[in-house]
Amino acid sequence: MSFGVSRFRRLLTVSCFSMAAASLAEIVDTAIAGQILGETALGAIGLFWPCVEVLYFLSSSLAGGTAVFYAMAAGRSDAKRMSHCFSNGLVSSILIGLACAAGFWLFRDAAFAFFGAGEETFAYLRPYWNAYLLQAAVYPVCVYLNSLVSTDGDTRICGVAFLVDFSVNVIGSYALCSTIGVAGCALGTVAGSLAGMGVVLVHFFRSTNSLHFRFCFSPWETLRWIAVDFPESGNSLLAALVYVVMNKVVVSSFGSGCLPLMAVVVTTYGFMFVLYGIGNAMRPIVGVYWAEGNHVVVRRVMHDASRFAIGLGLGLTAVMTAFPGIAVFVLGLDSSSLVRQAETVVRIVSCSFVFFALCSLFSSYYILIERLTLALTLLVLSEAVMPLIGSLTGLWVAGFFGFWIGYALAAPLTLVVVTLFIRGYRRERTFPLFLPKGDGGIHVWDFALKPEPICETAQAVQGLLLKKGEASAIALRGAMLVEESLMAVYDGNAKGRFKAEVSLFIGDGVRLILRDDGTIRDLSRDLAGVDAIRGEVLSSSLKRLESRYCAVTTGVNRNAFVLRKPSKVWYNT
Repeated sequence: MSFGVSRFRRLLTVSCFSMAAASLAEIVDTAIAGQILGETALGAIGLFWPCVEVLYFLSSSLAGGTAVFYAMAAGRSDAKRMSHCFSNGLVSSILIGLACAAGFWLFRDAAFAFFGAGEETFAYLRPYWNAYLLQAAVYPVCVYLNSLVSTDGDTRICGVAFLVDFSVNVIGSYALCSTIGVAGCALGTVAGSLAGMGVVLVHFFRSTNSLHFRFCFSPWETLRWIAVDFPESGNSLLAALVYVVMNKVVVSSFGSGCLPLMAVVVTTYGFMFVLYGIGNAMRPIVGVYWAEGNHVVVRRVMHDASRFAIGLGLGLTAVMTAFPGIAVFVLGLDSSSLVRQAETVVRIVSCSFVFFALCSLFSSYYILIERLTLALTLLVLSEAVMPLIGSLTGLWVAGFFGFWIGYALAAPLTLVVVTLFIRGYRRERTFPLFLPKGDGGIHVWDFALKPEPICETAQAVQGLLLKKGEASAIALRGAMLVEESLMAVYDGNAKGRFKAEVSLFIGDGVRLILRDDGTIRDLSRDLAGVDAIRGEVLSSSLKRLESRYCAVTTGVNRNAFVLRKPSKVWYNT
């Protein structure tokens, strides 16, 4: 397994767990309200779901966009830019939270009038809506901090934070809902978010922290970062609009009694949110390697991410198809007719999981390789155009169940349309997952951090440089940098099992990048007895190693060296 893929898989576990915990936390309110207060409360909270999706869109798009630029700044070792990205994003997340809370308050009565679901439903929705204003103010900051701390390499603490968030949310929502009613569900969610945020803040007291706050705010940059992530996180905004239309159609066509089915659909897709963790884990890895121009590792990671998306998506579909009663049980439906309809609807919509996972993964990839038109096309088709066309056409052709079948066909139809477009008009590969085709003179070695493979790699680097016609002094320097830098790491981690990666870029210039997942306890080494050339190389290596934690975006140590300067500036060390 290559070094980049191993880091991706390490992030993948925490990222998928975090997305699963986050999605479960979002449906906690619906589930507890259904279990304690009944189906009317369940349908009422379902009407509020579009607001939750809007909040999630703004929060995740800011966090995701900032993480992309933060990762690229780390890939270029630009500490000042890293600090600016984090600070501007944090201020923006606070402002977004306050703006969302104010907006939800101002448009509450207008939303009630639009849906026209009856006073019995609004009697549950009104107190929940009012209490959720606190969560609207807190949630963007929580999402932002979790995303940036994860991008900074501290995935473990993010996993703990989500676990704490979920636990406090469930316990608090259940206890408060039992005592003060539906508003208690929202207050329990707020308590969980605050508890999770408290855990994440521990990262800022660790020695590996690269996130430093310096007050700054640029609204134009904030909008740019949100726009960059829109093809990825915009699914929440478009889903909110689609859910508004679907709620209205359900009430108009089938009556308020069928509103709980929308809650079932939202809950079912909540289980699918674990698949979005694949893209989240891929982005910081690919972002750093893409900024370096290392297309070899980019392709390796994307291959692995695609396999996980297909395998995990099919597995979730199989589980939900075999056990459709999971969502019904979670939400506490007790009407026999609704239960039968809900189980059928779950089986229908769960068949689209793998297709939605691929659409999301491809969108993330297209964002990173700056093919935003394709990313935006995938987003709009899969999350808005196809769901509305499919569900409304299905309703017209086949009635109730045709409505849900058309909705489930949105993602596969999107993949078909985009495939035909690329093959027919752009005349490229169906999905350019393996782009760019050229490697730009990049050579990558992955190995265990031990003396023998370190020396073998140093010799391979030297031999390759000589073969490419580089001067012997440059070839020797490259070999010495590999050997001495990584041996310094090995000496401090001889008892552990660690991996290392060496990337050699030969083109307009020559540069060397070393990575490892070890730690350095003591960099001071006696240079006595080392020949002059090795001593000079080692001094250069240690100077770099002393600032190892200035770029830990993927949770690894990274050292970059320029062996021969390019004729034009194409890399900032």
